[in-house]
Amino acid sequence: MKFLAVTGLLLLAILPIHGQDAFEWDIDTIFDEPLPQVPAEEQTGTDSTVLHLIRQRGLIFDLGFEFNAGLGPGWRQRPWDSDWDPNEYFVNRYIKLRNSLTLDARISDSFRVISTVNFEIPNVRFILGDFFFDYMIQEAVFLRGGKYEHSWGFSPNYGFTNLLARVPRDRNAGEAFAFKADIPISNGSFQVLTLTRADLGDVPGIRDFGFGIKYNFALRPGDFDAGIFYQYGMALRSFFSARATLGSTELYNEYLLAVDVTNPSNTSGALNIGFGHSFFNSRFRVNGELLYNAEKDTYWYHPETSIREAGISPFIEGLNFALNMQYRLWERWNPRIALSTLYAPVQHSIQLIPGIRLSPGSHVDISLAVPMALGRKNGYYYEHTFIRATVRENGSLTDSLPFAVVFLVTLRGSVSAAVFN
Repeated sequence: MKFLAVTGLLLLAILPIHGQDAFEWDIDTIFDEPLPQVPAEEQTGTDSTVLHLIRQRGLIFDLGFEFNAGLGPGWRQRPWDSDWDPNEYFVNRYIKLRNSLTLDARISDSFRVISTVNFEIPNVRFILGDFFFDYMIQEAVFLRGGKYEHSWGFSPNYGFTNLLARVPRDRNAGEAFAFKADIPISNGSFQVLTLTRADLGDVPGIRDFGFGIKYNFALRPGDFDAGIFYQYGMALRSFFSARATLGSTELYNEYLLAVDVTNPSNTSGALNIGFGHSFFNSRFRVNGELLYNAEKDTYWYHPETSIREAGISPFIEGLNFALNMQYRLWERWNPRIALSTLYAPVQHSIQLIPGIRLSPGSHVDISLAVPMALGRKNGYYYEHTFIRATVRENGSLTDSLPFAVVFLVTLRGSVSAAVFN
């Protein structure tokens, strides 16, 4: 009940915020730029370009590629340990080439199917990417079903309100297979969905599916989300999120309530408050966030990035702080220096990722980062570093690598062809 009292006081103090656009920051790839915004005149209106393209019948083929190569020098043992052996120094070479073929089949005004297949080397393998359908009923109900990632919540640092990514610790978890229905209502939308993260090779039962409801209400002064999600073996969770923009400052505030269905008196939750601000005509961007997590033994699934593989990670209990900064130096080659910081006071653990990114061409990115962990050796960030960890045959992790230099060159691009009726 102490948590509920603190939550209530903060809710009354923080709720009157105003604004509309989200501050873009991908904590897994700290060098990424914001997604381009669609002009307002193309988002609405029966004669808009977007609506016209959606209603065209035909096929769109998109062939894309991404080539990543680089180095991740480090040590098999912690370099500041007394028994460190300089002969243990090694260099991790990193190389990956992925081709993707996306087929967007617009079968009718109300029905389309999107399928993506990836071919990847080394370890020659085919990977099924997004594969889903969209179906519209009388321009009033929008259905989507298949394999794709869908998320809730606003936080770019701690996805505790993204209930769709929550997983039980003792259950297998993988990519999401979901079916949802969106129903626009005035200035908002109502969404119902069912989702499972069972592997394709399994035969999922009703206990493998989660069920959720979410409502979004958007006005010029603010954007608000509220939802609830439940899956067997997990707590019944509900959340509330609010975000707003005051001038060039974005504010967001979120709350989570978790109820143990087997013991309703065991109620816990989490809350955060964060901001994003741009300086000097958006050349300098800052994002900060404070999270208080009162849930225990909670986990979430995070997808693969260019550096980190997909996996399951726990939420750190107690207070958590995040601070991210990026500064664009000049236009030529578009150099950006960045710093990402995560701090868990209870664990006495800090993760720092300073780095720089250059874009000498429209399809080329060159990144250099130095992920490191500071604080106690048994702290979370010391034992779970930013780069991928190696797993022994018995399932345990190898020695953690709390310091590394990661250099990555990325080439990416795509070509498209379309055939319309």
